[in-house]
Amino acid sequence: MFKDFFSYLRHPQERLQSRTTLKGIFQSIILCILIDVALIVLVLFVEYGLPSIFPGLEAPTNGPHVKGHWWIVGLIGPIYEECTFRLWLKRYKFYIAVGLILFTYLVLSVFIMPSHPGSMYNPTQMPLRIAISIAAGLLLYVPLNKPISNCRFGIIFYASALVFGMLHLINIHPSEMHTLDYVTIALYTAHKIVTGLAFGYIRIKEGFGINTGIHVANNLVPTMLGGIIF
Repeated sequence: MFKDFFSYLRHPQERLQSRTTLKGIFQSIILCILIDVALIVLVLFVEYGLPSIFPGLEAPTNGPHVKGHWWIVGLIGPIYEECTFRLWLKRYKFYIAVGLILFTYLVLSVFIMPSHPGSMYNPTQMPLRIAISIAAGLLLYVPLNKPISNCRFGIIFYASALVFGMLHLINIHPSEMHTLDYVTIALYTAHKIVTGLAFGYIRIKEGFGINTGIHVANNLVPTMLGGIIF
């Protein structure tokens, strides 16, 4: 499982000669779980282990905090993210256009026309944001379709995971920052980038539907259990 994943990371390919199997799906689920478990272990060590070893260090007080109903965080959010960052890893024209429109809506909602709480899914000005995103996304498609289609796949693959991970920093709402807060935020961001790589690998290997289903389960289960963990 890990051997195939790391081998793929060395030489990302847009198409793999593999069939979707129950074994492959199970291995993909285990891969995502182990990535999340690694984050939990590292964060617990930073929060409790390091302050006990070095008493001068203050425990981190800033971390990811996601606001929203369970159906947004656990269902709509993962589907939106997969359509934005992974759908167009198979570089069909329609997929690229959809990805550009959704990415434009994300940037518009979070950075340009934010409406809190829940900037992206808040109905305030949503029709206007949707209209602008469709128009802007299609305008961007004209000059960007050919460069994206002709670009080396490895660049596309890693860029999508990097942007996916970095954009999760919007879930951080820092107050007073200490040394271990920076460590925690760095771990959280690195975790999201690695998760983006894993989801990209699963999207190519098992297909978009399987990958999206795993992402939904990855968010929905901890959300339904009573808190945002991952």
